[in-house]
Amino acid sequence: MFGTGQAGPLRLFQASLSDQASWLIPFAVIGAIGLLGSIRRRKWTDKHKETIFWLAWLLPAAAFFSVAGFFHQYYLIMLAPPIAALTGAGFVEMWRAYRDRAGWTSWLLPAAILATTVFAWYIVHPYDATIGGGWAAGIGLAGVIATALLIVWRTRENLRPARIWAIAGLLTLLVGPVYWALTPITYGVSSMTPIVGPSSSREAGGPQGGGFSGRGQGGGESTGSLDEGLYAYLKAHNTGQKYLLAVSDYGTAAPYMVDKGESVVILNGFNGSDQVYTPEKLQALVAKGEVKYFLIGGGGMGGGGGRGGNAEVTQWIQEHGKAIPASEWQSSSNGGALQSDTGEGRAIDGIGGFGGGATLYVVDGVSA
Repeated sequence: MFGTGQAGPLRLFQASLSDQASWLIPFAVIGAIGLLGSIRRRKWTDKHKETIFWLAWLLPAAAFFSVAGFFHQYYLIMLAPPIAALTGAGFVEMWRAYRDRAGWTSWLLPAAILATTVFAWYIVHPYDATIGGGWAAGIGLAGVIATALLIVWRTRENLRPARIWAIAGLLTLLVGPVYWALTPITYGVSSMTPIVGPSSSREAGGPQGGGFSGRGQGGGESTGSLDEGLYAYLKAHNTGQKYLLAVSDYGTAAPYMVDKGESVVILNGFNGSDQVYTPEKLQALVAKGEVKYFLIGGGGMGGGGGRGGNAEVTQWIQEHGKAIPASEWQSSSNGGALQSDTGEGRAIDGIGGFGGGATLYVVDGVSA
């Protein structure tokens, strides 16, 4: 679901998710091995305890996302702190082991750079047609060279050049994540369900397998646009109500709350499927004069494409309210609204869901 790949132990390394937060997982895991390599019975240092702490964060979270049935790619941000901590601490520890030629742990630094380089190439290579083949080739070549030089310099007395190769190798591994982190700004992807990566390939069903792009696909996940005609009508006819209007879901309410700073009642939660209000609670709100306008879409309350809404609330509004002709409030710039005898209008941009009509009701004079 939503382009998050197939559940399984390697899910975070599949094409659908690997470029979201997994870039440095190989380095972090090998770094954790280096940090715990010196552990001895009854001699746990702060270094060991802190490593266990970060692993106790990373491993359960990674296990959850490996089997979870529903989540968006941006949820993986919770993996970033432990990966960053283990990468940084692991690099320092592996460099010390390399510098001191501390047995098998001295091989961990070149191994970590090589393994993470191969993984970075695996992530970037499918985007060659979009961003050019130089990125994957450059990362792969630089990482392999840094690894080879570290291996060659391992037995030499002067390790100053090796420090340069180690830092260069680490910086090479950061090229991909930094580029990908900038893509939401570069390509202007949806702020509702943000993802990273070259969007032209992703939206065309490229390496990500045609996953959910966050651009208005499904349910209340998309944010509607503000209808200036509706907004002007509501402002002109507000007689002191606390709330501008009531809608079903966040997607419909967002532009009025964010762009205009208005208070809006969201009756059915984030995507229109949570039954937050009952007819009794709604009646109390109206009786106190806090809200009187309600926007109902073709599929139920709100018009934001919610997932079912609350039929009882919708029925209460229709029974106690009066439908306002669409010609009085709907913007002509949104397609003009074809009005029926009941005052219903056709769907307009951001209102009315996927082709259903949007009707504005006024409910006034109801006692608690």
